[in-house]
Amino acid sequence: MDRIALRLTTCAALAVAGGCSHQKKTRTVRVADLGNPESSRIYNFMNATSGEVETRSDHLMDEAVIAELDSSKACFHLIVRSEHSIDVHPSQWEVKVNDVVAHVEQDGEADQKFWDTTYTRMETAFVRESPRGTTEVRRPVEYEGVGGYAVRRARLCAPLDKPAGTLTLEVVIPGAGPGDMDWGQVFEWRLM
Repeated sequence: MDRIALRLTTCAALAVAGGCSHQKKTRTVRVADLGNPESSRIYNFMNATSGEVETRSDHLMDEAVIAELDSSKACFHLIVRSEHSIDVHPSQWEVKVNDVVAHVEQDGEADQKFWDTTYTRMETAFVRESPRGTTEVRRPVEYEGVGGYAVRRARLCAPLDKPAGTLTLEVVIPGAGPGDMDWGQVFEWRLM
């Protein structure tokens, strides 16, 4: 059995060339092995264009698999796991395959978990100006909120102009983060 090379790349090198700014993972796979989902599965994490990573928890790692490939189209199974704060329906995702907009359909209902959470943040309680300088007193403030995560499964397809030697799948969740920050990731398969 041929060894499948798994290679991680970052978008930093591509950013210099004007490419993506989301985290990119690349895998080399034999076309003959595409019938086995494990041969084309790539795991990745959502990240913001600022480089902030959505999570490092294994249970929130995203994954993509080549589902179907011929000379005219490519289809994928995609699982996006995200924190509740950036979860949106797949119909709102911006997805491209080799720079062509893909048709995305949610596959089944989302698996969503919610829980109450309490967190503490240090905040300024008092500031005083004097000839000797500024005095600032900070204190911990406790907040309550709702936490959780969602797992969304989708199938997506895009037409291909010609048989591809490389498949690049870019997934962006627009405006889902603080300050309408976009979150996204890039999966790339080099076919041999």
